[in-house]
Amino acid sequence: MFSLTSFGQGERPDDIVNYTSVAEPRPTYPGGIDSLRTFIEKNLKYAKGTVDHAGVVYVQFIVTEDGSTTDFKVLKGLCSVCDKNAIETLKKMPKWIPPIVNNKPTRTRMILPVKYEL
Repeated sequence: MFSLTSFGQGERPDDIVNYTSVAEPRPTYPGGIDSLRTFIEKNLKYAKGTVDHAGVVYVQFIVTEDGSTTDFKVLKGLCSVCDKNAIETLKKMPKWIPPIVNNKPTRTRMILPVKYEL
């Protein structure tokens, strides 16, 4: 289960635009959503003691103008170990392809669900 929510940032830091339409520009993970899913499945580690936890950790982060990711934050967690592992996994992601708005790359806020299954 993967769904992406992204928010573009305009000229002013407080000028946030919610990109929910398919037509709106959003950052793209290299290779698309299937590659992102594969990356998470290969890199997400189940730490000892978390085998009995199943659910979703929602992580917010920023895709910068150069595609790098920063400012990771758990919006809705599962447990402290799962939350930490989700962030550590997402920090390993390669650079994303930032959206182009007004002919320039745009800094964008993303929310990504990371699913833990038993």
